[in-house]
This record gives sequence, structure tokens and C-alpha cells, in this order.
Amino acid sequence: MEMQPGTQPPAVDVAQLAWAVLLLEQAQHLLKAAEDSCRLHSFPGTANEHQAGLSLLAAGAAEAAVTMASALGFATAGLETKASWKLRSARHLGNLPAGIGGVDRPLEPAVADALLLVRQVAEIYNPDTAREIDVALAANAPTSPPADRDAQRERRDRT
Repeated sequence: MEMQPGTQPPAVDVAQLAWAVLLLEQAQHLLKAAEDSCRLHSFPGTANEHQAGLSLLAAGAAEAAVTMASALGFATAGLETKASWKLRSARHLGNLPAGIGGVDRPLEPAVADALLLVRQVAEIYNPDTAREIDVALAANAPTSPPADRDAQRERRDRT
């Protein structure tokens, strides 16, 4: 049931949601810049997994920011039921978890900075994603792409 004028504000923490939207927007801009840079420096025939991972991360950050902003709007309008529903879907953080696995390690500085921003949001809304980010940030040695990726492709292309 929706709130009537003069009732208590929603249980959704609007300040926390506003903070999350700001961090996700900042992360999205960093990730989009990294994706654009990757696109400019890629050559025909190079692996596209990293670029696809960056694309998923940027889109996931944008999707999560929009969904949380929608929850924020509903909460400030006193529409607690809709705000809670949006917030439940925002907890998945868009395609961010899928993108984390696709970017090359070690992470480039802009991607690491973006993931640190996302991690702050994930710590509150999605601890599983926060753990995935911790693993990605801790990888100092190349873990993605696999060392034998080119050999795997050659074998696949021969068959």
C-alpha cells in the first residue's frame, strides 16, 4: 500500500541510495572511458573478451545507477512499495558481475578505480559482487586472458 500524505517517510534510506547512484555514475564514466580507449587501441584479430568485459561493466554500472535512481525517486515521492521493488532489482547491480570475469588482469588503473567505487556500493547491496571485485583487484599477475588463449583459438579454428 502506498503512503498517504503526512505519513512517515519510506524505510528506504534515500541518502544511501543517492550516494550509491553517484558512485555508480562515476564508475560508469570511468569504465566507458576505458572501453573507448580499448576500442581505439585494439587491432583487428586481437582478443575481444577484454573489450566485451569493459562493455558489460559500463552497461552494468549504468543500469544499476538508473535502477537505484528510480528507487530513489519513488522513495522521495513516498511510493515505498515501488521503491522497495526497484531496490530489490537494483541489488543485482546490472551486468557488473558478468563483466568482472571478462576483463584482463592485472586491471588497468581506471578499471580498478571504477571497481573500487562499485565495491563500496556492492558491500551494502550485493556482498557476492563485492567478493568478486576483491578477487579481481587482488590479481597482480595476468589471470585473464588465459595464457593459452591464442593456442585454444588456433585449435578451435582448425576444427
